[in-house]
Formats: sequence, structure tokens, C-alpha cells
Amino acid sequence: MVHIPDLETFEDVRDAILQLDLWPAGTTLVADTFTKLEEWAEPHILSTIKKDKGETVKNLEAYGYGKGYKHSLDAMRLVLQDLDALIRRGVNVVLVCQEQAVKIANAGGDDFIQSGPKLHHNNQHSTRLQVMEWADHVVRIGYENQTVISDGKKAGKVSGSADRVIFIAPEDPSFVAKSRTLGGLRDEGGDPITRVSFADPSDDTLWRFLFPEDVA
Repeated sequence: MVHIPDLETFEDVRDAILQLDLWPAGTTLVADTFTKLEEWAEPHILSTIKKDKGETVKNLEAYGYGKGYKHSLDAMRLVLQDLDALIRRGVNVVLVCQEQAVKIANAGGDDFIQSGPKLHHNNQHSTRLQVMEWADHVVRIGYENQTVISDGKKAGKVSGSADRVIFIAPEDPSFVAKSRTLGGLRDEGGDPITRVSFADPSDDTLWRFLFPEDVA
């Protein structure tokens, strides 16, 4: 693994992605974290995009209703385009995000809270949705058999195992996970597989599912 040092700005990261000799076919680019890169996009936007009459602004909200987050989404789309070029050359891309719960509009009933990648989200402009649609796989690292007990009046108590697992498909609407290739996995009993083990950082179960060895 090679760490690329001295990446401190949004422009630095894009320049590194576009330096093609760093990414031979078959290598893997890991962006840790894509959440931080979205934060770095803001000063880039403020320094390069003026308001309609040429005024400089100090934050995204100052562009006017929704406009700042449209600029943020456009900036992150540029990064995804950069990454698409690498993928076409045979480079694997892994985007690591922090987790955040957001309110999801539900046309069929009440809105609800859902955990997913910590990226900007509202009903008008959502980097969160853009990245999830772009990715072939969205997985979540969580805990085995975690439950929350609450009396409905105050925050609940969490109980369950401290063993970690990787969710490759949603088990309920409280979090997002998806896979374009692993969705049909089933166990010996025919039930869908929604999680794989992640006992420690050396556990490669997920990678063996994603990149099975060729059988002679």
C-alpha cells in the first residue's frame, strides 16, 4: 500500500487522481475519507465561484436558497468523473465515508431516519444519493445483533455483541446497503445473505465475495 502524502486541498486530491502513472490497471485507490473531501470542496467553491453579481461569499448558504449545495454537488460530480476514468482503465476505487443518519422523505407514509454515508443530503441536492447511485457496492460496517431498548421518553440503551460485521444488503429501512453483484447470494438454507464477517482488519471475507478466485 502506498500513501500519497501532502494532500491538503480539494485540488490536491483531484490532481492526484488525474496523475495516471500512480494508478496502473489492477491497483486500488482508497479515498479515506470521502466525507472529508466534501468538506474540502467548500473552500474550493468559495474561492472559484462568485454570486450572480460577482460578490465573494463566506459560506455555501450565502449563495442563496439551495445554490451553494448545488455547487457542492457539482464539485463532487467532477471527482466521480475523475474516478470513472480510472475505473475504465481497470483501477478499483474504494470510497470510505463516515456514517450519518438523515431524514428520508417517504411518499408512501411517514418520513423516517436512515443511516448512510455522511455526505450532504436534502430533497433538492444530495451528494449522498449521487454517490450511492454511482457506486457498484455500498456496504456498512456495523455490529452483530445490536438492539436498542427505549421507553419512548429518553434515549435508549444499546445492547448486543461487540463483534463487527459488514452489511452488503439492507435488513430494514434504518440503514442503506446495496450490491450490484452480491444481491443474489444465499446461504445453504436458501435465505438471502445480507452480512459477511469482519472479525478484525485482516478478515478478507468481503473481498473474497467481491473478487472470487478463478476456478481451473
